[in-house]
Amino acid sequence: MEQRIEETRKRDKDHASKLKQTVVDLSSSSVIHKKDCQIALSQHKIMKKKLSKLENLEVFRTKHIEAIMKATEALALGQQHDQMFTKEDDVEAKEAYDSGEQECDSSSEFDDMKNIESQLENRN
Repeated sequence: MEQRIEETRKRDKDHASKLKQTVVDLSSSSVIHKKDCQIALSQHKIMKKKLSKLENLEVFRTKHIEAIMKATEALALGQQHDQMFTKEDDVEAKEAYDSGEQECDSSSEFDDMKNIESQLENRN
């Protein structure tokens, strides 16, 4: 009978030891899980900030593209206006020059203008 009691105590002791080890394992597993959760939460927060920055960057990029498009349109309109303005000015200047040439055909002023014009062309 004592032998049975000893065997039972030994089994109980082994069982208690195994239960203690299980509790320790579960406890350490819980600590590891808690740390993993904290790491995952930190990574989530970091990714959320990065996403926010990317969204802001996308908004900036869209606005930048819109500004470039508006500037390109303005430049095209400005160039078109310059071309039209220059053509009109050229026509008016030619007409004024031709009318002045006709008025000055017989005078010495025309010869003076031609001399000045040829001197300017020689400089260029």
